[in-house]
Amino acid sequence: AAPIEPCCSGTLLLHPLSLVCVVPGSEGAKAALSKDQQAEARDINRSLLTLGKVVYELAKGGQGGHVPFRDSLLTRLLKPSLTGNGAKVAIICNVTPASSQSEETWNTLRFADGAKRIKVTAVKNEALDVAAVVAQYQREVEALKMQLATLTGAAAAS
Repeated sequence: AAPIEPCCSGTLLLHPLSLVCVVPGSEGAKAALSKDQQAEARDINRSLLTLGKVVYELAKGGQGGHVPFRDSLLTRLLKPSLTGNGAKVAIICNVTPASSQSEETWNTLRFADGAKRIKVTAVKNEALDVAAVVAQYQREVEALKMQLATLTGAAAAS
């Protein structure tokens, strides 16, 4: 849901906000998890893998590769922010100095490096207010009527 802010010209400015916290579900090897928890961890890892693929393709700068946004719910949710419809994007990656997590830290750093290479071009999201559009069209019609009357009067005078 995007907050709506009325603008002076009768348009509504839309400001989407996406907050997502994802943590790799790698705890399955360390603790006994229920089947539901294992399935959730598997889904989280699949979404993170897809997010990594999306970031990799976007970081290449649109060199014709397929960007798999539809492969997970997470990437579908983040698509507007990652493709330029968001004015500001912040990705925070946390790592640990623990040697037992060195592979996870390395993967996180590679992901962060790819994410910082994504070029985002902000697009102004506006939704027109129906009453404002009608009022604008009425003003245009009146201006055109005046212009037509002026031209008709000038043509009749000559």
